[in-house]
Amino acid sequence: MTVINVPADISVKKVKEFHRGLIEAVDREGDLVLDFNEAERVDLAVMQVLLAAGRACRKRKKVLKIKAASEELKNQMRICGMLK
Repeated sequence: MTVINVPADISVKKVKEFHRGLIEAVDREGDLVLDFNEAERVDLAVMQVLLAAGRACRKRKKVLKIKAASEELKNQMRICGMLK
């Protein structure tokens, strides 16, 4: 299992670096955990990367787990179809 700590200042300015880290994590063995302990919300560019990571995990029969997401972030994920 790979754990990625999502930084508090994640936005379009840092999405390229975040995307690169997610690609590497999805390619590793085991499931993926995104820890949002520090992040309260993300912008649309980051949400697009999260959706792509979710699809990549499903394609590889992996589980993408969300940890410590704020209510605001959970609402964003629900709107985008990541959470039920």
